[in-house]
Amino acid sequence: MARPKGGGKVPTRGQEAGVPPPSAPSQEGWISLRTGLWLITLISTGLGLFVGWQMRSAGQVGTALVWSLLAAASIWVVFGGALWLGRRLRRFR
Repeated sequence: MARPKGGGKVPTRGQEAGVPPPSAPSQEGWISLRTGLWLITLISTGLGLFVGWQMRSAGQVGTALVWSLLAAASIWVVFGGALWLGRRLRRFR
């Protein structure tokens, strides 16, 4: 390939075809953190109420309460773990 006039850089294949170079991936999420927290709160509350409602048929209110709190907390554990992992992996880019 011949060098361009003026001693500039040799164009790559993408530059020859007029294709712009790929940009870095966006660091922004597809929803805001505030909206995500609101959705997680809504989902965990709904799951906790559903599990408590289903467990109440067992006859023990204490057991239903414990299982509903565990179900709601499990949503937050998964969300927190994914958020933590995402931030740790983003640090290495």
